[in-house]
Amino acid sequence: MNHKINVVQQDPFASPAACDEKKGEDTRVLELDAMDSGFTDFFLISSGTNERQTQAIADEVELRLKRDFGVYPNSVEGRRCSQYHTPNF
Repeated sequence: MNHKINVVQQDPFASPAACDEKKGEDTRVLELDAMDSGFTDFFLISSGTNERQTQAIADEVELRLKRDFGVYPNSVEGRRCSQYHTPNF
């Protein structure tokens, strides 16, 4: 079984809690059907009020997954502009 799925099964609230801690708004976890989606199992969506806050939210999610589960992103898109972040775990 994929380690990433095990992280979500162990603590499905770890990433949303990280968003909430940094005052993320409208945080949602979307679970995708494995039969329909071949590229990911989950999407975590959260909003911030400015670029600095979105960077803090993204950093906290990444830190928590590293610290608590030993999971590192394969790649991250949008980090430089801080308007969106799409880490691929």
